[in-house]
Amino acid sequence: MTWHLVVVLCRPPDAPDSKTRLRRDLGDALAVAVYRRCLADVVLAAHRTGAAVRLAVAGDPDAVVAALAAVPGVPRTAAHRQAGSTFARRQVNEIAAGLAAGHRVVTLVGSDLVGLTPEHLTACADLAAGTGVAVLAAPDGGYSALSASRPFDALADVPMSSTGTLVALLGTAARHGIRARVVPGAAVPDVDTGEDARRYCRPLVTPGATGTGAGTRRSGSGGPTPRGPAAGPP
Repeated sequence: MTWHLVVVLCRPPDAPDSKTRLRRDLGDALAVAVYRRCLADVVLAAHRTGAAVRLAVAGDPDAVVAALAAVPGVPRTAAHRQAGSTFARRQVNEIAAGLAAGHRVVTLVGSDLVGLTPEHLTACADLAAGTGVAVLAAPDGGYSALSASRPFDALADVPMSSTGTLVALLGTAARHGIRARVVPGAAVPDVDTGEDARRYCRPLVTPGATGTGAGTRRSGSGGPTPRGPAAGPP
């Protein structure tokens, strides 16, 4: 068993309740294509860390497996249905299950990210191994990934999908005696709206545009440089 488990939090790309704002802005077909590409890139990054990888699905796990099977080069990945009454509670449950299974660190990562690298995930996990909890920030005030080497039940009290989510998480952790750290010098955006897609995924949404992947550019140091703010937490 590997010491690190990466859990990709996702929905079936074709589900009517998946990426509703993106569907509103781009239409169903293009929104599904953008989200499927983001999801595939996140899963690839997770596998390239060498960690164990699982898909935790809000919806039908088989639908996500089928969607990824249509993307060349994406390894087949085990999937299960998320359990819990709220998104925050489902994250608490995923951390607890991964630790109970014997993994030393569990990393939860959003599935609609742009520019995520294996190094981002490994850095987050390494920080958590030493401190208990670590997060990879999103530029909008949320977080794109969270790693934990201990149960984090207090996460259930953190308000999600807010510009104050990351601050609330850090404060909640401190009040419960948990040291939570933010991965330094990194912020990975997600794609929630048509504006996000046009900013980060231009080759997918703009006819005649050229480029690779989901539309990130690279900095001189080789790391990903986001092109603008993200729209929400994982």
